[in-house]
Amino acid sequence: MGGAVFDVLGKAIDGKELRQLIIEAIRYGDTPEVRARLREKVEGALDHRRLQALIEEKALAHEIMDVVQVFAIKKMMERMEALRLQPHFIAAFFKAAFKHLGGTIVEREPGRYQLRYVPAIIRERGRRLGFSDHILRSYERICFEKELRQVPGKPTADFVAPGHPLLDTVINLILERYQDLLKQGAILVDEKDPGGHGRGHGP
Repeated sequence: MGGAVFDVLGKAIDGKELRQLIIEAIRYGDTPEVRARLREKVEGALDHRRLQALIEEKALAHEIMDVVQVFAIKKMMERMEALRLQPHFIAAFFKAAFKHLGGTIVEREPGRYQLRYVPAIIRERGRRLGFSDHILRSYERICFEKELRQVPGKPTADFVAPGHPLLDTVINLILERYQDLLKQGAILVDEKDPGGHGRGHGP
């Protein structure tokens, strides 16, 4: 679109209505009900034929991709999605690392945890790393999936993901302590193999 995405959408959807949709999405977009309603609004307000005409008008390139190119892009997108760091990997790492550093974490609701005590070593390292959001002594709730931030009748949870000071600080401390060990690689053992032979794997 050459940086003209808003201009194109502003022509495909009434400008005032588009502005209201964007404001509503920013304010309440985390709520599933609001997301569903906004999706319906966009579908109802969008003139697809007009949008297609505007896209062709604004397009930077007019070449049409053949089926092979489309499937190649689809395959690449699927691979990127598979390689994306999934929330359960982040949760598994954080819980183990946090306990290892002396923290206390308790599951309160499915996928939502209370951090009763955040060790001083984590809080001090966070200050040294210069995070503007200070790491607290305790957290009433944290979660690793955005959809779990709000649960009726329960405290709002901090969404812990890459970029959150608490997670980034824990990663920093673990790497400092064990980066030499990580460089040594690992030995993988197949428990189902009766021979018990390990297979070396480098870093």
